[in-house]
Amino acid sequence: MPELTGAAFQQSLGRLAVALKAAALPDGIALRAAGLELERAVVLELSQPGSGRHYRRGKGVVHVASAPGEPPAVDTGILRESVHSGVEGEEMRVGVRAPYAAALEFGTATAGKSGTVTIAPRPFMRPALAKAMTRMRLVVRAAFAKATEGL
Repeated sequence: MPELTGAAFQQSLGRLAVALKAAALPDGIALRAAGLELERAVVLELSQPGSGRHYRRGKGVVHVASAPGEPPAVDTGILRESVHSGVEGEEMRVGVRAPYAAALEFGTATAGKSGTVTIAPRPFMRPALAKAMTRMRLVVRAAFAKATEGL
């Protein structure tokens, strides 16, 4: 599946937001269902093994880092554990609380004493959204159908 970037990402997200607002029920069940689906997809992205450099951690423990372009490989689990979702009014939000999440998602360049340190992007939110879109639509439709059953 191609990665959604730039305008295509914003357009897909906008269409999904309109669909979710249309399906918003008073108790937010459809939004919650979609949010949990996207949250699950992000956690799955962050659970993939890396194929990059191997680092020795302590006695006999080897960490395999992610290669550029891959989702970040699990090291401490802090990034994956910081994924959260919630409904605020008519909006569903899925985010990551780890302060370095954006630097991993989009890459970064930082000036240091020994020159510029560049981290290539290791996207996980955008691929998760692309993979979760169909399932999110299905759970919203199912939640809406269940809530309106018998009307």
